[in-house]
Amino acid sequence: MSLDERVSDLIKRIYRAGPDAREWDRIAVEILKVTGGNGALTTLTDLQNKELATYRAYGPEDTKFARGIEEYSERHIDDPSLRWAFENPSARFCYSHQTLRAEEYLQNDYVKWNLDHFGSTHWCVGYTGPADDLSFTFSLHFPAEDGPGSAVSRRLFRMLFDHMECAVRLQSRPFNTNSARALVVLDSTGQVQDLTATADALLTKAGALTIRDGHLVATLHSEQSKLDAAVASVGSAVSSGAPPTAVKLAQLNGRPWLITVRPLMDAYGPFGRVRTQLLIEIHHAAPRIDNLELVQSLFHLTAREIEIVRKLGEGHSVQSLSKAMNIRPNTARTHLRSIFAKTNTCRQSELLLLCASITRG
Repeated sequence: MSLDERVSDLIKRIYRAGPDAREWDRIAVEILKVTGGNGALTTLTDLQNKELATYRAYGPEDTKFARGIEEYSERHIDDPSLRWAFENPSARFCYSHQTLRAEEYLQNDYVKWNLDHFGSTHWCVGYTGPADDLSFTFSLHFPAEDGPGSAVSRRLFRMLFDHMECAVRLQSRPFNTNSARALVVLDSTGQVQDLTATADALLTKAGALTIRDGHLVATLHSEQSKLDAAVASVGSAVSSGAPPTAVKLAQLNGRPWLITVRPLMDAYGPFGRVRTQLLIEIHHAAPRIDNLELVQSLFHLTAREIEIVRKLGEGHSVQSLSKAMNIRPNTARTHLRSIFAKTNTCRQSELLLLCASITRG
């Protein structure tokens, strides 16, 4: 297979990879082969807050390289190319040797450390711009004897990274501002990013929530801690382990608002799906539940527990579902307490609201 054919095949694989982390790993290794690199590092970085979220490395399976990867989490802040990216978040590409004066470059402590562990003195970095909370970066390291790499290799890397960036952005789930649902999108810091017209209409009237200084706040101060706790439980910037949650917020006049908080998941190349935003939905009543397979999988409910949830969704009380299922009311209440504990809810209305929100996606 010629180089052109390999590159063409590689581009196709980039767009087909989606959230398949293993395929992205294989793509990274293939990029090393076609560009002549001897190592690569992919990261998720918060450019605004200047923080490294997570990283993956590709290179020789030897002790020095492995030790370098272990140390990178502590040494990354000394990386001149990373500091340059923090200061130039829209540039998209960085060549390590252009971040320092020529006479200082090879004497830089980080460059020396990089040579000792990764066998390179020069590297090229591509990174996505500040449109997202997180920036996906790919650092291609060249063998020390090749210096900054050939112009052909650098051009090829830039072209491939352009496709990687496009593929990453295509995996992001667009927010539908025309939805009839009352939806609000928050970034990882809790700042309102977008909302539907339905949500905007609710939040501009007297109710349980409003927007103040770009953040969702409870109109009753006593309710704020519940809202903060719900957002915090789902709002880790990168972790994808926490399930959606629900909370009931009282207002001065009228019935409480039921709020669900769930993650919006984006695919970031070799990091698979990560949480970058939060989706808030405001309800006035518990909507219909379409199916419960996802609920059962998320919260590890037993067959009996999922049947109780189903009966509650059909409008049964504890007494009537006990008769329908031929179990004692106390047994039904025991199952219900277990369901509440697993779903982090405390009332039937919150439970049904959470289940309906999950099954609607």
